[in-house]
Amino acid sequence: MSGARGVVWAGIVLATVFCCLGSHASSAGGGCEDHVMMCERWAATGWCRSRPRYMHKRCRVSCNLCGVPDCFDKTPSCASWVLERSCQTQEVRDSCPHSCNACGPPTRRKTIINPEFECGGRRPPSGSRDFVHGTDSGRPQVTPERTNRVSRPTMPGAVSTVKPHSPRTVEVPAVEVSVQDTFCGATPIADRFLLTAAHCVFDPDRPVRTVRLGELDFAKENEENSRPVDYEIEKIIVHPKFDPNSTVRYNDLAILQTVEVIEFNEVVFPYCLTDQRPPPKTIVTGAGFGFVNATHQSSRLQEAELELVDTTECEDIYRRESHEPHLRVRYPDLLQNSDVMCAAYPERDACEGDSGGPLFIDKDGRRFLVGVVGSGVSCRGNSVSILPGLYISVADNIDFIDSVVYGTTRN
Repeated sequence: MSGARGVVWAGIVLATVFCCLGSHASSAGGGCEDHVMMCERWAATGWCRSRPRYMHKRCRVSCNLCGVPDCFDKTPSCASWVLERSCQTQEVRDSCPHSCNACGPPTRRKTIINPEFECGGRRPPSGSRDFVHGTDSGRPQVTPERTNRVSRPTMPGAVSTVKPHSPRTVEVPAVEVSVQDTFCGATPIADRFLLTAAHCVFDPDRPVRTVRLGELDFAKENEENSRPVDYEIEKIIVHPKFDPNSTVRYNDLAILQTVEVIEFNEVVFPYCLTDQRPPPKTIVTGAGFGFVNATHQSSRLQEAELELVDTTECEDIYRRESHEPHLRVRYPDLLQNSDVMCAAYPERDACEGDSGGPLFIDKDGRRFLVGVVGSGVSCRGNSVSILPGLYISVADNIDFIDSVVYGTTRN
């Protein structure tokens, strides 16, 4: 009974606090500002989404709801001043631009899901994809057709240890980069930013120095529709909740910032991002230059279609195949209520070398990045997968991405 009474008292205290804060807010008028001291802290814990009606009335600045930047009432007296028709004076208009409707037309705040640039490229119509399916030692792959068309799915980046002699981007690198020099994938999301896996950037034997974009086949030069360009990495920003000294792989994301602006074209462009995780059974596509069997890393870009698997079902599969202990090494709290997604298809999976690469969907003529290749069970000797692959959800980490690309936090 004591526990139940504690819950009641906690509820009463919480209700009292909300009551008092609400009355304080109502006295401040309808301006675009924070009316409660705790707004910033509440917004940081996600209340803008979980308690929108309360927060949108009291914490408009912290919830990024002001239609025009820096246009807000500067005094709680604005509500009464407007009722007295005092907007006729310049002093009141300067102090109460929001209440006096002097803010001008509203503008949409730029975020990574509402960028100022065009994302997603222009996809070819259904049925005209330049990739065909095949197999290599049991692992499905996708090989570009030899056509004159250049409107193909964009090619993700390949992270390399090799650093060109010149700091400038060059079409023919000063130091030759082979597929053996690459060890992870990366996906462009803006003109100087690429998304990859955090565990890709902490290997002291393989420092991240360069990312190659537009490559189709490392073994061939001047291949049709292939536009390889190497970009030197200036800065690496790792998700603040990722611990490189631990085996745990939640929040396994890092952002690579290039020295120079990425030159986009029909085969290299920023993927679109969304804050909505696609539901189970959604067909997604993974791509990369990873291994196709126990010993061979393909020089040619590989691509495979997969299906998202519900995390509960995914855990059951690992449990049934006696791999739950291995899963708990990376994900001790398992997968539900985490930022981990599962995707599978018989005998298809990502493999070593694909980490950090994209998991994407094509929607409304644009390409959306929905996941990043994480860490799963080894591809085994025959490269035939019986377990779902594990991917980090982009939607669940959109605030981190937004904070890096646009210097803001979206709640």
